[in-house]
Formats: sequence, structure tokens, C-alpha cells
Amino acid sequence: MIHLLTNAAKFFPSNTNVTITCFDLGDYVEIKVTKYGIGISEINLNRIFD
Repeated sequence: MIHLLTNAAKFFPSNTNVTITCFDLGDYVEIKVTKYGIGISEINLNRIFD
């Protein structure tokens, strides 16, 4: 989670919105991170979680 949020702050332009939403699903919590912008280029998709 820390890696995901660090990348959101580090690699997205400063005018890009990042929304973090949490859902209480009883036995677990779902965390959704949404970024609004141009997206990740296809060439970098395989490196998302490096």
C-alpha cells in the first residue's frame, strides 16, 4: 500500500487527482485507489508493482 501511494505522489503530475476510498465489507476492508489522468503506458504495465 505504501509503495502504491508513493508512486501515486511521485510519478503523477501535480495537477492529477488521486482518490482513496475504503469500504467496510464485514470480515475485511477493500481499499480502492483511483487516479484520474492519462494512465500508465502499455510498456510500463508489467512494472506496476516493482
